[in-house]
Amino acid sequence: MTLDERKTALRDYLTRTRAELRDLLENLPADDWDRVVQAVEGGWTVKQALLHLWTSETGQTATGKAIAAGQPTVPDDFDLNRYNNRQVEKNRDRSPQEVLAAMLDSRQKLLAFLDEVSEADLAKSGRHARGDVLTLEQLFRRVAEHEAEHTAEIKAALGR
Repeated sequence: MTLDERKTALRDYLTRTRAELRDLLENLPADDWDRVVQAVEGGWTVKQALLHLWTSETGQTATGKAIAAGQPTVPDDFDLNRYNNRQVEKNRDRSPQEVLAAMLDSRQKLLAFLDEVSEADLAKSGRHARGDVLTLEQLFRRVAEHEAEHTAEIKAALGR
């Protein structure tokens, strides 16, 4: 595959997972934002799961930029669960509309970053927050996979 084809495939995957989530959230009743999503981190609500997706994507974009620049990513003693829970707690007062706007902004930034990367960048690797080493191309896929996983959990919690 050419660089453009690889980037298009990544963009399409990220766009598809976001569209599925957006469709699920469209016209979501206010009460459903507080519905517990059982499988997510010990019982996050829909809103908390979305906060997590937003802050995770922001962090993964920063990790990707560090990989592309050949810089260190996350420290060896990084505690992903502590980070995730802290980010959700720190942003708990955001309204659903603010969460959705932040998610839109983070996705635009991620896609803009994808547009900038070279073929050599996509092959560079670095440590992901989960502890494994990924290429930049794999990191873009992981963002989409992560969103798809949480979308499926939210969908199940909402009975859809």
